[in-house]
Amino acid sequence: MPAVAWLKGPQRIRGLDPLGVRAPCESLYTKLLPGINNVTDRARYFSFYPWLIWATERHTGALKELPLYHTLRRADCLFALIGLRHQTTSGPSKLHGGLIGAITLSRALNQFGEGEALRLSEFATTDATPQRYFMNKHGGLGQYYLGTLQQAGLLLGDTRSGIRYTEERGGPLARAFDAGVDREAFFAALEADEVTTDTLDELSAFCACAVGENSAEHSALTDYFFNREGIFHQQEGHPRRLTLALLLDLCERLRGSDTPITVDGGGSDVFRACAYAGALPGGAAWEPGNPALDALRAGWGLYHRHELFSVALQCLFWAGLDALQEGGPALDDSRAYGEWFAQEFETALDNGVDETFSDAIGRTDGTLPHLELWHDPDHEVQLGWEAHDLTREADARLRREDVVRDSVRVLLALAARRLGAAAGESAFGLSQHHLRQYPVNLHEFERLAGGEWAGLRMRDLLTRLGARWGVDAHLRVALRKLRGSAHDTFKVVPGERGLTVTESPLPGFTGPRVRQALQVLYDLRALDFDPASGGMRPTDFGLELLEECRAD
Repeated sequence: MPAVAWLKGPQRIRGLDPLGVRAPCESLYTKLLPGINNVTDRARYFSFYPWLIWATERHTGALKELPLYHTLRRADCLFALIGLRHQTTSGPSKLHGGLIGAITLSRALNQFGEGEALRLSEFATTDATPQRYFMNKHGGLGQYYLGTLQQAGLLLGDTRSGIRYTEERGGPLARAFDAGVDREAFFAALEADEVTTDTLDELSAFCACAVGENSAEHSALTDYFFNREGIFHQQEGHPRRLTLALLLDLCERLRGSDTPITVDGGGSDVFRACAYAGALPGGAAWEPGNPALDALRAGWGLYHRHELFSVALQCLFWAGLDALQEGGPALDDSRAYGEWFAQEFETALDNGVDETFSDAIGRTDGTLPHLELWHDPDHEVQLGWEAHDLTREADARLRREDVVRDSVRVLLALAARRLGAAAGESAFGLSQHHLRQYPVNLHEFERLAGGEWAGLRMRDLLTRLGARWGVDAHLRVALRKLRGSAHDTFKVVPGERGLTVTESPLPGFTGPRVRQALQVLYDLRALDFDPASGGMRPTDFGLELLEECRAD
């Protein structure tokens, strides 16, 4: 008799790219800003972790006899507590975000008073307790920074074989960090396993905001992030240098304006819009200052062009699934879904269902605001933000038709503009191999818009966008995820009774690391607060770095 066993079902996870349209955007911003990622929030962790491993080698206390992760976890907690304490004593003029374990540790810090002792091991434990600061065994290094520091040539190894600093880069950076701190006092606190507010105050030189107070470390980190010639130089780091220079340039141009650059998502939005349009708020041309910076600006413009396409497709997918989930008819397959989608949202078309796609593109071309005027409410930049934001409103279900209308207008604008951005394409374009992996992409859209889709009626275009570039695209992505990682990311599932919607996923822009880059510039003291606007402005040092990059 054959053996019978129950098989564990696939793990259900959220899945952030149900159509596979965000992947090209992520590939582009990775090329444009290498060496910084969406979870490497503070510049000083780039020097702190190599220093910690270097210093642990030289330490002779009891912790030396334990595996590295014991020291690492306590050090993570102490480093964050120092920064959180410094936040309460230094005032609002310093930024102390992005500290690992900050939510748990700030709660603990707020609960114990002057003179009381806080035990580090209570939070550094690997046991699943409410006090545990971080789940990953190797803390913030293992979860966030290790891969980036390896690519930077600062660390070697892994959590299984052991993590080591590199002699060529990690060692010099560790020694530079060590020159500005009291190593013995830090390790004494780790060994004692207790800290008071006095201890944290005495160790304030370790705060994440204190890079500028250690000239050797500040110089080394500047050399790395700005990819200067020397031991930290890497050929692939040059776009990072240029992107940081672009941010300094834009912050200077918007200094004191009504649209300043801020160290949050708003600053990223302004940067992307200016790069896409090649213009500052108000329409003045943004000319960064040399051909290399101009080309990189065009690369970021190309990235945001892909972003607008991505968000428009995601919004259409959300609107259709949300309407179907609320009470739509039973639909047998994606073809039936596409026909229903077109009928459901045909009133969102500006010129009716019988207008051809090519005529709609031509009509759009004649009415579009100039590319530079990205603040105009009819500009595709504004329409993309509006469609995205409407899906998050309390009355989103009542605004689905507006979401579809804005999304179709974005697609028509992209087809009408056909920017191509030659400089950005040549330097940062996507490979054919990558595009084949993600067939719903801007390049394919532009090809079809100028070819076999040109004569389609707009009703038929909606049908195809709903079926082929909606449900069919999602099923391909979800099946690939299921096959490759046994993860269930299905938002709509085909079955005997037709299509069943499990979730209508909210659309989202990608996070292109601009916020983290602005934080790095602040940590390096190349940017500071501008009291006049509430945004950021380059310091004298930041302007020196900008001129250095312009002179390349």
